[in-house]
Amino acid sequence: MLCVCFCVKLYNDKNNDHDTNTFLLHFIANAIFDVIQAIAVLVYQKFLHWRFFISFYLSSTWIKKTYAPILYMSIMGSVLGCTFTVVNRYCALCHIVYFREKWTKKLCFKLITLQFFLPIFCYSFNLLFVTDVIYVEYFDFYTFTITNNMASMTNNVILSTSTFIASVITVVLNIIIIQKYNKIMINTSSREKSKRFLMLLYMVVTSLCLVALFIEQFVRLMFGIYNDKNGIYFLTFVLYWIIPTFTLVQPVITLIMSKHLRYYFYNFYFHRVLPRRFAEDKSIVKKTTVTAIKKTTIHI
Repeated sequence: MLCVCFCVKLYNDKNNDHDTNTFLLHFIANAIFDVIQAIAVLVYQKFLHWRFFISFYLSSTWIKKTYAPILYMSIMGSVLGCTFTVVNRYCALCHIVYFREKWTKKLCFKLITLQFFLPIFCYSFNLLFVTDVIYVEYFDFYTFTITNNMASMTNNVILSTSTFIASVITVVLNIIIIQKYNKIMINTSSREKSKRFLMLLYMVVTSLCLVALFIEQFVRLMFGIYNDKNGIYFLTFVLYWIIPTFTLVQPVITLIMSKHLRYYFYNFYFHRVLPRRFAEDKSIVKKTTVTAIKKTTIHI
């Protein structure tokens, strides 16, 4: 829902180069991967654990073929998107002139193109290997498995490496951002200062999810090296908890943190039933000033 209304907002503002538009572009790109991951969690794990359509899963060729590419591409795309968003927020706070001059829509589209095509380049090799659906008696569930152990470990190496790099960048920049944010908010209202906790919560959760994803993939790699299949199957539970948590935080915190985007969302979907006090303030739609960037468009 956020993605749809933000697309409309970008279309309406296409002739204006608002400072928030770059964040919205990255948000929409990330939302695509979030939706793919949500579908992947249902199709590639939950339905099997709930024993829905078992005969279809056992007999279908195409769903087995798409398992590894779609799952790993969507996760890597989401990790890249999170990293780009953190760097975007860092530049908006700490390098304002550079951000306004260099972080343009053109740069956004280049990064989004990389976000889409790098995972395809890294994981398309999975189409060459066989994936099967098996019953794991120890855990009493069905699950997908890549029959070639080397291909499976290669997936873990690629994802754990990229996630480790993203984790380091995210943690370091988030520490700098929160320090800068504290300095900016010294002389602001208590309401603005209260956003510090929400922003800190968002940073902690996303950073922990990235670190947890790196650890999960690294441990999974170790289990693969030592051929511990039960350990690998157990980690599917961990992976499919990390993914929803990682994808859920940003849209929720975005609505809470940004009054302008929150009111735009309300008016877009519920304008007929909202009281007048929720009517969108048209003055906010004007081009964002540098001060506004510092205070309100922290790009959660």
